Amino acid sequence: MTKLLAQADQQRSASTSVSLGYAIDEWLRNADIQATTRHGYVGYIERTIRPALGDAPVNKLSARMLETLYGELRRCRAMESPSSSTRPKTTTTARKPSAGRTNASPWLPHR
Repeated sequence: MTKLLAQADQQRSASTSVSLGYAIDEWLRNADIQATTRHGYVGYIERTIRPALGDAPVNKLSARMLETLYGELRRCRAMESPSSSTRPKTTTTARKPSAGRTNASPWLPHR
């Protein structure tokens, strides 16, 4: 049983040290998806995933790294859900935090 569990764990971990960004690029190059779907994926990848995790080696990605990103995204979504409908709509883009901002996450959209 222990041997079986070890084999299952081996199959769940990536055996390559290429960056997640490179792996995503390769996947996009070979993915059989519609142009509009690709456009949406690329936008999300460039705004959210690549700035946060693109340089990380695939074999070093951890559940903690992903959970941290998911948590930041959830907090960001909560901040963008106004309780008042009078708030003007704004377009957000991911960018590096400005010099005046502290503890800003570099991959999250901000106004």
